Amino acid sequence: MSHYVELLDRVLTLLDEGYVSDAVELMNSLNTNLSLLEKEASNIVMFKNLVKYGSAALVLTIPIITYVALPRLYLLLWFKSRRRWVVINERNKR
Repeated sequence: MSHYVELLDRVLTLLDEGYVSDAVELMNSLNTNLSLLEKEASNIVMFKNLVKYGSAALVLTIPIITYVALPRLYLLLWFKSRRRWVVINERNKR
């Protein structure tokens, strides 16, 4: 945004110095650029909102995913680490 402010400052400087035709030409190009930016503004705002609310939703689902997945992951790792253990029946041993 500061680029457009600098261009407007340049237009005012040119007007003060008496270069009206250069100032008008710069103002027309600035007007064209700003109209293009205005057309894209709704898409930019929608994208920023999508990123903001999407990241908030992701952060809010982390506790739910942890609550559901952590016990299952723990049991899976526990079973895999002890699958080669042999269970001896003490009653049949005598």
